[in-house]
Amino acid sequence: MGVVRVVVLVLAFGIGMIAHFSQVKGSVKKGFRGFVQSLYFAVVTITTVGYEDYFPNTSTSKWLMVLVSVVLANPSMCIIDKIIGKLISRIVSKSRFYQRPRQYQIGSMTFCTFILVVIIGPAVIHLLEVKHMNYAEVYYLNAISLMTVGYDDFAFKSTGRQIFASFYLLFGPLLVVQYLEFVTNLRTTVTRRQGSYSSWSSSSSGSRDKKPTRSNTRCAVKSNGSIGKDWHHNDRHKN
Repeated sequence: MGVVRVVVLVLAFGIGMIAHFSQVKGSVKKGFRGFVQSLYFAVVTITTVGYEDYFPNTSTSKWLMVLVSVVLANPSMCIIDKIIGKLISRIVSKSRFYQRPRQYQIGSMTFCTFILVVIIGPAVIHLLEVKHMNYAEVYYLNAISLMTVGYDDFAFKSTGRQIFASFYLLFGPLLVVQYLEFVTNLRTTVTRRQGSYSSWSSSSSGSRDKKPTRSNTRCAVKSNGSIGKDWHHNDRHKN
């Protein structure tokens, strides 16, 4: 990760935390709990969730949050998204994920996303909020958090909940976006292959007597690997 990216992340989270501490005295806790609150406040702002449980109430904190929201929030999320993408790429490359069948790829990614969205997130929220929320409210809070909606009816109040939310809000929505991008890119790749195959088959059907040569075999390989291999095999068999 480059120096510029590190500086952007440090500025975004640092200024967000300073803005929290620069609020009216008495509204900010001290010590470790105050640190967790400031980090939670910065994450909620940078991820654009905005539960409205904390908000700037002084001129200084408001000007600082203008700087974070307008200048630093979007670049910070882009940097974190790239970091997550690189980590996923390394894991995928070691497991030879992209060499497996397309159905296996979609099923595996869907299963992992399902575990995160439907089981892990709601389970932790339920454990932390078991005395205050029913199951509908747990899944409701999980959904508005991952989709960065963030109403002001539910939020994470205690120190433990805010520690969990600081990481969950930062990485959960980006993992969902990574999954959606994966499915979209996979469908786009399949559509392009089908389109190239259709264009090749329509152009080759116009000349029935045309025999496969090395040149059109190479074209077939570029458009569809299996066709190219079949032509090359037939050409060798005839010779």
